[in-house]
Amino acid sequence: MHLYEIPRKFIAAFQSLYHHSNCCIKTGTGHTEFFAIKTGVRQGCILSPFLFLVALDFVTRKALKGPSTGIDWDGQSHLINLDFTDNIALLAEDGYHLQEPTSNLLQEAANVGLRINAEKSKVMHVDTQVGVPKIRVNRQDLEEVERFTYLGNVTGWDGDTETDVKCWIGKASQQSSNKCATYGHPSPSC
Repeated sequence: MHLYEIPRKFIAAFQSLYHHSNCCIKTGTGHTEFFAIKTGVRQGCILSPFLFLVALDFVTRKALKGPSTGIDWDGQSHLINLDFTDNIALLAEDGYHLQEPTSNLLQEAANVGLRINAEKSKVMHVDTQVGVPKIRVNRQDLEEVERFTYLGNVTGWDGDTETDVKCWIGKASQQSSNKCATYGHPSPSC
């Protein structure tokens, strides 16, 4: 956290919250015995999301620094990745330039106790479907897809937005139907 210029006194306070921590679990019949927390962050602690995001930002910055990778953004800079919480989309001009940042991210994540879930990770090649190398995580080829949903938006290899628009119309229609059923009265939109 000192790399982010967080004052030492706050770092010490954060560390004290986790040093020699014990907890128990509340069940339907009472509480379990107390046990020590040796790794991770505390579930329910307001700092946990912040600490996770700091760690993930550190990992991505360290893994993706160096030579220009990513896609040309404006003729002067490159867009390397899109992040939202623990969803990371790596970008490259072609498949040949995607394995190295993927491997770097895998290594840096492992260095802080995080991992990439190969089962949930997908590869999508935009504007081409042939002659591209497989991307691997832990000796496992990542699944290649023609369409992918990222943060609720459907995107396709061909750039077509029709599927995404239909999905949003369907979601809006579903919400409208739910409200009509909840309120229990007919309306022109039901």
